[in-house]
Amino acid sequence: MLETAALIWGLTNAATPPQPRSIGPSFAVSYQAAADCPSQDQFEAAILARAPGAHSVGDPQNAEVRFEAELAPPPGQKRRLRVALDDGSSQDREIEADDYNEALQSMAVIAAMILSSRGARPEPEPEAEAAPVAVPAPAPVPASAPPARAVDMPTPARQPARPTWLAASAGAGIETSAAPSPTLAASASAELGSVTSSALEPSLRLSVLFGQAPDATTPVGSARFRLVLARVHACALRLGTLDAHVRLCAVIDGGALFARGINARNQRGDAMPWFGTGLGAIGDLRVSARFSLELCGSVRGLWVRDEFIFAPGTAVYQPASIAGDFRLGLAYRLW
Repeated sequence: MLETAALIWGLTNAATPPQPRSIGPSFAVSYQAAADCPSQDQFEAAILARAPGAHSVGDPQNAEVRFEAELAPPPGQKRRLRVALDDGSSQDREIEADDYNEALQSMAVIAAMILSSRGARPEPEPEAEAAPVAVPAPAPVPASAPPARAVDMPTPARQPARPTWLAASAGAGIETSAAPSPTLAASASAELGSVTSSALEPSLRLSVLFGQAPDATTPVGSARFRLVLARVHACALRLGTLDAHVRLCAVIDGGALFARGINARNQRGDAMPWFGTGLGAIGDLRVSARFSLELCGSVRGLWVRDEFIFAPGTAVYQPASIAGDFRLGLAYRLW
């Protein structure tokens, strides 16, 4: 009985032709990430988990698909996955993600979809010596037929990365030395900077500021102080990571301090030129791809210090020689 079953199994296997094995597409990875990002091995493992038939090769020249992942791009740029196929075509995918792990998983899904779309191919069999095949002579081309022309398919051009970034911000805070008591101030800013991956990141910020202090009271009446000025931050050094850092800046103020008497015998107004220079810092905490919280402060020396009086012998206020500010704001990256 066993001999009969073995004979039937052998005849069945002999009658069934062997099925060729198949292999998935090959790919290579070029990986750019910061030290606290997931590693390249984790990225390749995430791709293989979604495209198990594919396999990674070390030499990009021998890969059917090449992936270039930018997980930690310079400030102001989005995370990208660049794909290059062996037919010469390429494409860029911008990745919207709040953190590195989410961006890596999104890139892995896109890479697996591209690999799966190429499908598997049979594993090549050993070449056998083939009999010579007669090649028929080409058919004659009619004299009236126009010559064929080779058409080159255009390759999509890769968009160059912007060398700069632009941000707008608004905030509120406190100014000192503009009145006897702290001055509440609101400001709006625009800043243009260079995209770099080093600690040296030049940028220039222009802010417009308006502030008003509580009325100052004297025995002969009250005075109201208002501050209107433009402020320039020239920053050069960045300390910290791309998502949380502090920039050190030189600060220049230019504007005017206005004062007016209220409920006093002398109710005329007066103004003092406001000009100061000093040092400051801008702290950034990124909360999304485009929004970040800002904490700013500076210390400046005033070049003009007029004295405000109601009448001879009745002084109201004279600004101190050192002025400071503290501001909390929200910034939005336009690009």
